Amino acid sequence: MASKFRTIMVLSAILLATVFSSGCNSFEAFNQSLSGTDQATLISRGNIALDEGRYHDALELFERAGENGNANDEIRRGKACALAGAAGFNMFQALRVMQNGVVPGDSPATIFMAAAAIKDNAAIKEAVALMRTLSVPTLQDRLVRALLTAINHAVILVDKYDTNFNGRLDKNDQIDFDTRDDKTALWSTIYGDMVTLSGTYSMEQAFNDIIMALDGRGEDWVLISPIQGTSHAGKFTQANRGTILALANFTDAIEAAEVYFNNSESLFKQTLVALDGNE
Repeated sequence: MASKFRTIMVLSAILLATVFSSGCNSFEAFNQSLSGTDQATLISRGNIALDEGRYHDALELFERAGENGNANDEIRRGKACALAGAAGFNMFQALRVMQNGVVPGDSPATIFMAAAAIKDNAAIKEAVALMRTLSVPTLQDRLVRALLTAINHAVILVDKYDTNFNGRLDKNDQIDFDTRDDKTALWSTIYGDMVTLSGTYSMEQAFNDIIMALDGRGEDWVLISPIQGTSHAGKFTQANRGTILALANFTDAIEAAEVYFNNSESLFKQTLVALDGNE
């Protein structure tokens, strides 16, 4: 089935148009003018630093631009992209991993594969929170925060349940109802953050974002959101369908794990391990 997902460029035509003029991993030009107000200059320099992969410099510039509570969407987006980039996130690389990997594109395991690049999940969580504050999010903003949200949850699950510390969830992990409760969030908190309808780290919000971001090219498709059960219709390529379903299937599996929690440790463990593509 992997052959179905070997398209190199999987984003919709809309995403490759001018809406990509800003945001994480954008194709922003290097020759921006540094004239104008102090804030505008700092933002311009911050965007150039982002393009050059100097994420720590970019974060400092955007923080300076937003001093005294004078932050706008450009600054919040810039800070989020700087945090995410420094943590190991790259939007295009994440999509390539998820859509051209060795597992079916609709498998939650693709999210874990993309999450393997993350070095600092606290920064990813902060980046998601900042992206949620944008007053007028672009399509790319929606795609970025959907991917970051899913990746954040995958990292949290590995951090909690990877007891043999091999970077994966597998049958050798000692998963039970109170695994590492003394060092990580409780299952109830992890589950609650994921399945809330409108919270910062809501997978329902991530699902809605990725649908809006990827709609526009391909065949007609009707789908149902994983938590609220809202119907959505649009045009999606087969590869993009796989990515959307990966997020939905990820959420469905977490809801199944919640059913087993406090009822069957073996089924709880089995459901979590299967998320990472293992048995």
